[in-house]
Amino acid sequence: MEAKRASLGGDAIGGSAMIPPPAAKRSKSEEVKESTFARALEAMDERGDNSNEAVSAESTWGRLPAPPLVPARSPLVFQQTELESYQGAPLRGMPGAQAGKVEIVRMYGVTAEGNSVLAHVHGFAPYLYTPAPPGFEDKHLQQFRSRLDSMVKGSLGGAASEFPEAVLGVEILHKASLYGYQENAKRPFLKIYVLQHRFINATRRALEDGNLTISLGTFAYEVYESNIEFNLRFMIDCGVVGMNWIELPAGKYRIRPEANKQSLAQYEVDVAYDDFISHAAEGDWSNIAPLRILSFDIECAGRKGIFPEPKIDPVIQIAAMVQVQGQQKPRKKEKKKKTKNKKYKKYKKIQKYKLLNRHLKLIEFLRYCCDGAKLKYSMAKA
Repeated sequence: MEAKRASLGGDAIGGSAMIPPPAAKRSKSEEVKESTFARALEAMDERGDNSNEAVSAESTWGRLPAPPLVPARSPLVFQQTELESYQGAPLRGMPGAQAGKVEIVRMYGVTAEGNSVLAHVHGFAPYLYTPAPPGFEDKHLQQFRSRLDSMVKGSLGGAASEFPEAVLGVEILHKASLYGYQENAKRPFLKIYVLQHRFINATRRALEDGNLTISLGTFAYEVYESNIEFNLRFMIDCGVVGMNWIELPAGKYRIRPEANKQSLAQYEVDVAYDDFISHAAEGDWSNIAPLRILSFDIECAGRKGIFPEPKIDPVIQIAAMVQVQGQQKPRKKEKKKKTKNKKYKKYKKIQKYKLLNRHLKLIEFLRYCCDGAKLKYSMAKA
């Protein structure tokens, strides 16, 4: 489900809630109309009691079939519902490092038609800033990167052999520090890119220890923005906000083959971090996709004056309801009527006749037994 809503009500511990005392009986004028939720539950019970066939969750709440997608001609637009990152092998043709395990962002979402999407976003690398030492120029970049990379990998011990490079690159940018009064003056900063987010701390320690030596000398560096979480950094730099719409332009993404899929999403694609478009939630981009929402409520039998505890107080009721955003009733799959051939119908007809014949014989036998019993009773009485 794309979204989950928990309604535990009252005071709860461990997913249990205390049940309030029964309300006093109300007059007809005070009675309120039953909630939609209660009526829906009653309808579920009636359907379950009167139906001979079980209704599965997939047949009731399953997604619509995903139409064919041609990446070269069709854009893919979806409302992202969740974002996370993982370390994986680099994908050929995508930006970023091409060796070792790199940071990849996963964006889950739903299209306007209700089809599920998983987008793997490649090429976005973690980074931090440090002020450039006096006299630092472009010709010092490679020397600085190489020396810093050796120090970071040295702090990793035996695990360093798994990564050809820990520090991917360094560039000079002119930025203004927020600390102290600077008169908005900008000065040169070094933007340092690393392979994985976990290398940020090792890089920060190597810069602050004061043991990094280049041709300009040995310096202790002040570090900026080393404590920003990677997913948050990605969202800020790429303009992604919670639950906004993402567009993958035609020709800018790839559909994953079934053998390489990591999920059950109907569309699973790969895209570069600088190729997708993040739309602000304005105008038509403020609409909500048909998300499937699970609401559940758990009640337990609490003891008087004591908070309910999962290991002691039994759960007496669990209610769950699924609703598609924007719809009043669940979407169901159409069931095809089963057509039976003539031979099968003839066979069933013969079986019915045989069963009826057996019943008639049984009735005749019972009558015979009853008549015999009456005769014996009359003789005994005489």
